[in-house]
Amino acid sequence: MVKYLCSGEGEATDIENDMSSRNPGSGESNATDIENDGMRLLRMKNDEENMALHEALINGQKEVATYLIGADPDHDHPVSFSANKEGKSPLYLAIRAGDIRTVECISQRYRSPRNLAVEGKSPLHAAILAKNEELLEIISTMGFTVNVKDEKGRTPLHYAASTGYLEGVRFFLDKCPSDSNQADTSGFLPIHSASSKGYDKIVEELLRHFPASKELPNSDGQNILHLAAKFGKHALVNYFLREGNGFQMLINQQDKEGNTPLHLATIYRHPRVVKYFTWEKKTNLMVLNYEGMTALDIAECTMEAVASFHGRLTWVALKSGGAQRAQPLHVLLRTNAQSPQQDDAGDNDGHVPTMSQDVLAEIINSCSADRMELQFPNTKSYKDRVNTLLVVTTLVATVTFAAGFTMPGGYNNSGPDEGKATLLTKVMFQVFVISNAIAMYSSVFVAVTLIWAQVGDLILVFTALRLVMPLLGIALGMLSLAFMAGVYVVVSNLRWLSIVVLVIGICFLYTVLILFSPLFFPNTTPTFRYITYYPFYLAALLASGSHSNDLEEE
Repeated sequence: MVKYLCSGEGEATDIENDMSSRNPGSGESNATDIENDGMRLLRMKNDEENMALHEALINGQKEVATYLIGADPDHDHPVSFSANKEGKSPLYLAIRAGDIRTVECISQRYRSPRNLAVEGKSPLHAAILAKNEELLEIISTMGFTVNVKDEKGRTPLHYAASTGYLEGVRFFLDKCPSDSNQADTSGFLPIHSASSKGYDKIVEELLRHFPASKELPNSDGQNILHLAAKFGKHALVNYFLREGNGFQMLINQQDKEGNTPLHLATIYRHPRVVKYFTWEKKTNLMVLNYEGMTALDIAECTMEAVASFHGRLTWVALKSGGAQRAQPLHVLLRTNAQSPQQDDAGDNDGHVPTMSQDVLAEIINSCSADRMELQFPNTKSYKDRVNTLLVVTTLVATVTFAAGFTMPGGYNNSGPDEGKATLLTKVMFQVFVISNAIAMYSSVFVAVTLIWAQVGDLILVFTALRLVMPLLGIALGMLSLAFMAGVYVVVSNLRWLSIVVLVIGICFLYTVLILFSPLFFPNTTPTFRYITYYPFYLAALLASGSHSNDLEEE
């Protein structure tokens, strides 16, 4: 019968006839045998351990399912509560599919299943995943315990909070309000689950019932602001910071590793979250974690290990907000094992703790692409980067050098000005010459610096890269400006074309300046921060498209 239902062609009358044909005869002497044969047919399993009722529900055969539920003679161990290999009972499948009719049929047949063991996954969890309040009401009338915990200690309220089901959260808070302060085996309260997923409405609802939960930490010592920052839920972080009252005390709280919410947002590279913290006046940017690192220390160390756009944006947000290092990078890298270390590196008493290279390596290695695990920087990877930049800057130097001797408009071939540029007195020609010269000398300086960086010293490589990246940006910008000025000056007699060239060039240069200058020249002045706020927001939005912000709660 299971195979027959697997085809999806069985009807209720066909199944009834099939069961009757397998139980011939009449009279009271056959009643027990017929019942036993019926039970055996209903409990036959296929390779997935699905019974006939499972297959009927999987194939959407509601009439067949209703018949099989009514045909089940076993009230002590009903088929409706028997799980398959995936741990799903027919009741679970019906609820998950939103099949209210079948659920009501099971409910009417088994009104009080308190003493019946529902195998596998909880029907309440299925109703939460289905996000159907009517199903929750039906299940509650069946007598299921609404605060039953799974193997990880999670109550249905945990599931409703972690799936963003607001009506379900309200339902369980009404049925069992004490569940709001029940932690699972990982120390997560329902509000922690909601915060890690960024469900602000659910967080509000849980705080309304249990206000003190905003200060309660999980097993890692992390509160709701820690979790929102760690998982990059910028909207929820912004909500906490805007609310102010009651949440201010959470801003600089440290977890078991001494990390504040800002530290966690930096470790997991969430630039928009970091930006919100740097705009908040109550954020202490100089808090040290228990490894003696500020948020900027972490940003620069991880950025040196692996280059990434969102990592660079995180660093920009910290620098423009006025964040500072606890120690220079070369001190962190070169401090040897003999350096005295602080017994209590977490005390922020004005003394900067010393950190060995082993400690720094442990921090960098504690983070992968999906969980911020980074490799300690090695010379080979940086030499490859240096070589790439050297090729680029050599091309710029070559182009600008050639442009210096092939002036727009050419040269005078006779007279007192023989050999001089014909457009020498034109303003845009002068802009071309100046821009080209800046691009030329900047690229040569970058090339010389990169050649020195190939010596092999890692600190020299770091220093060289920090120096040459802005200069290379200037060289490319000046090269673009020189191109615009050169083309403009030779087509200036055709007014509309010269205007088009000028507008395109200015728009391009302005866009590059606004979008990329903060990456290399972060500025703490309020005016500059306001000017670059929306360009930074756009850049962070682009970065979030290539960087998964939704780390799954373990």
